[in-house]
Amino acid sequence: MVGKMINKLKYIEALQLIDYPIPQHYIRFFEGDLIFERIYLLKNGGHLKRKYFTITCPTTCEELKTFVKKIPLLLDWKQTIIMQTKHMIDRDE
Repeated sequence: MVGKMINKLKYIEALQLIDYPIPQHYIRFFEGDLIFERIYLLKNGGHLKRKYFTITCPTTCEELKTFVKKIPLLLDWKQTIIMQTKHMIDRDE
């Protein structure tokens, strides 16, 4: 229990040093859909959720065509995460 409290305090201390809003990227799977989201931690402690796009896991030819059309969105999502990670690493150095 004490270890969890210490980790929480370290997290809160680290948040004090970071520029806001802090984005966190998530991919959820719900009822056959992959949902790509970003949740922002705001300075006041609140959260803001933004859904980027949803892809249905293909089970038919038509769904596969739709999936292939959304591949550029997947690549943009990947690039966003890479750029954010590089920004965080550069800031820490």
